[in-house]
Amino acid sequence: MNFIYTKGKEQRYKCHRIQFLLKHVLVQSWRFFFYFLWNKLL
Repeated sequence: MNFIYTKGKEQRYKCHRIQFLLKHVLVQSWRFFFYFLWNKLL
């Protein structure tokens, strides 16, 4: 029982971590894209 519980917790942590990384990548690429456009316009 305990083993299954910790396994599920690990899985959830992994999922959360992947979500966090994806969000970080999205924000970074969006910021880069925005600066690129800004430089193009000016």
